[in-house]
Amino acid sequence: MGAPGRPPAGVWGAIGQALAVWATLLSVIWVTIWVARELVPTPALAQSAEISKTEPAQASGQTEIRKSRPGAAGRATLPEQNEPALPEARWEPSVRAAPQDLGADLTGQSATVTEAEVTGDAALTHFSLLLSARVRYRLASLANPYRIVIDMPDVDFRLPVMAGQEGGGLIRAYRYGLFGPGRARVIIDTTRPVRVNKHAMTLKAGDTTVRLVLDLVPTDEASFLADVAQSVAAISPELHAMEEAHAPTGAGARPVIVIDPGHGGPDPGAIGDGFREKDVVLAVALQVRAELDATDRYDVYMTRSTDVFIPLGGRVAFSRQRGASLFVSIHANSVPAESQKAAVVRGAAVYTLSEEASTREAQRLAENENAADLLAGAESRSDTVTEVDRILADLKWRETSEFSAEFRGRLLTHLKGATALSREPAPSAAFVVLRQGDCPSVLVELGYVSNAKDAQLLVSPDWQRQVAVSIAASVNEFFTTRERRP
Repeated sequence: MGAPGRPPAGVWGAIGQALAVWATLLSVIWVTIWVARELVPTPALAQSAEISKTEPAQASGQTEIRKSRPGAAGRATLPEQNEPALPEARWEPSVRAAPQDLGADLTGQSATVTEAEVTGDAALTHFSLLLSARVRYRLASLANPYRIVIDMPDVDFRLPVMAGQEGGGLIRAYRYGLFGPGRARVIIDTTRPVRVNKHAMTLKAGDTTVRLVLDLVPTDEASFLADVAQSVAAISPELHAMEEAHAPTGAGARPVIVIDPGHGGPDPGAIGDGFREKDVVLAVALQVRAELDATDRYDVYMTRSTDVFIPLGGRVAFSRQRGASLFVSIHANSVPAESQKAAVVRGAAVYTLSEEASTREAQRLAENENAADLLAGAESRSDTVTEVDRILADLKWRETSEFSAEFRGRLLTHLKGATALSREPAPSAAFVVLRQGDCPSVLVELGYVSNAKDAQLLVSPDWQRQVAVSIAASVNEFFTTRERRP
C-alpha cells in the first residue's frame, strides 16, 4: 500500500490523461472561435440600417440597365478605419429596423457607382450596384407608388444617361442622384408590394470594387404598409430639415430674383434621346443668373446650382426666406411616347398659378410636376392648414397674380424672338412651386423633350444662351417698368 492520504500511482496517471484531453479540447475551441471571428461579419459590417419587411414598388422610369460582369461578387479584403477586414459578406434575412436606424450618419464617405444590374423574375428579382469602395447604406419602403429606397453617402453616379428607365421582374424602373448635402439616393420603382428578402455588400475577388446586392420578393399589402409607416416616420424629420435648411435673410435694397431649375438628383424630369430635363434646365438657369449678375441690378439666387434634389416645399421656403421679388421656375415639357401628339406638339409656354387649370394639358403637367417629391422618395409633411391660412394665402395670391401675368406677357414677347411658342403659350394651373404668395411667380416650359425639333434645340448651347438672354431681358424690362411707376 502507498503512504496514507496519497492516491495510488494509477490515479495520477488517469488525472494526467484527463488534463491532456481537456487541453486539446480547449485548443480546438480557441481555434474555432478565432476562425469564426475572422470569417463571419458582425451585423454592423453588413452595412445597413434598414427598414424592410416589405418594400414598395412604384412606377416611373429612367435608365437603361447595364448588366454586370461575371464574378462581380467575391471574397472581401478591404479594411475600413476602426473596423476589422470585411470578409465575404453573407446574406442577411431582412428584418424590421428601429426608426432611429434611419438617422444613421451617412456622411464622410465617398464612392463611385459605375454599373447597375437588374436580373431575375417576378418571384425573385436581384438589384445590384457596382461601387469603387464600400460605403454604409440603409433601406426604406415607401408607398403610393411602391418604392424601395437606398440611401448612401455622397456617391458619384457614372451610369448611362438612360440608365434606369427599364427594369425587370419586380422592378419597373429606378432613379438615382444626389438627395441632399453629402447624401445620395436610389429609388427603385416596383410593380407591387415587395420585401427585401436579403441584402449584402461584397468585395469583388482580386479587386477593390464592391457590389451591393438586394434580393426582392413579393409580399402582401398589409406587411408592406407596416414598413412604410416606420419608414415615413423616420424620414419625415429629415425632410423637414431639408425644407428649413436655409436661414431667413432680409430683403435688401435691390430686387431679389430666385431662379428655380426644376427636378435634380434622383428626379431627372423628362427623358429625351440621350439627355435629361434636369441637366438642360440647370444649364439655362446658370446662364440666366450670369446674365442678371452682369447687370449688377439684382441679388440673384438659385434653388439649386448643382445636380441635387430639392423638395418642392424647400424651393418655396427658399424663395420666401430670401425675400424674393420674382420667382422663375424653369422646366421642359414632354408628351407620353404612346400619344399621337408626341411628334407634333412643341413650343415654349409660361404658366402662372391658378386653383383650376386653364386646360387639360395644364392640369396634366401640374399633376406631374407636383409629384416630384414622390418620385424622389421625399414624402411631403402633412402640415395642417387652417381656413384662416387659406384666406390669407388667397389674398396674397390675388395681390401678386396681376404682376405674375404682367411678367409672363413680357417674357413671352422676348421668348418669341428666340424660340417657337406652343399653341397655348399662356396657361395656368395649381403648381405647388408657384405658391409664393408674396412675389410674382411663373413656370417656364422651354419646349418639348418628346419633339425632335425641340429636343435638338434644348441640347444646343447656343439656343440655351439665346433663351437665357430672353429671360434676363424680360426681367430687366419688368423691373424697369415697376421702378418708373409712382
